[in-house]
Amino acid sequence: MKESARERLIRAFAAVFDTVNLEDIPSLKAETTEPWDSLAGVMLLSVVQQEFEVEFSVEERGAMDSFEKILERVQLNEPAD
Repeated sequence: MKESARERLIRAFAAVFDTVNLEDIPSLKAETTEPWDSLAGVMLLSVVQQEFEVEFSVEERGAMDSFEKILERVQLNEPAD
């Protein structure tokens, strides 16, 4: 069975934020997640871009500050089933 965008994104977040519980990842926000500093943000978006074969514009990078926002963005590139 094909892995959903949500599951793939959880895996990408887990690769960067390995101290965060998997069940907490969907509620992560940069402003409330201690390990989510500027370096972690760059690393996260790099992993996401690789996993989803998507490019974020400079403007988008600044706005990608929560799991939900990133999920919404990558789902725009996902083919419809």
